[in-house]
Amino acid sequence: MPSDEIIKGDLSTWLRAQTVRMEAIDRRLERGDERMEQFESDLKANTEATQRIERSQDRMGTALMENINVTKGIEKSTGEMLEAFEAAKGGFKVLQWIGKVAAPLAAILGLPVALWSAYKAWKGL
Repeated sequence: MPSDEIIKGDLSTWLRAQTVRMEAIDRRLERGDERMEQFESDLKANTEATQRIERSQDRMGTALMENINVTKGIEKSTGEMLEAFEAAKGGFKVLQWIGKVAAPLAAILGLPVALWSAYKAWKGL
């Protein structure tokens, strides 16, 4: 049968081994706590960044809608200006036609007026 000293020696060795093991576990748990705190800090920072991005996107969405509305207004105004230019273009075509007709008409009407003026001038002599 083993002596009490051997049992006590084995027990004290076992206790020292358990103490060393528990200290190692404590160190690992402390490192795990530190890592968890870092994860929580990083998660908080990421959440704040995500919220900032969401607010920025909301502002950009609002600005985009305002831009779209302004663009639609410009499109409408431009369409109205284009209609006015098209109408003016049609008016200029009419004036060209009148000009083309007016030149021969002036010659046709000018001949009798010239003859009548010549007659009046000859009769007055």
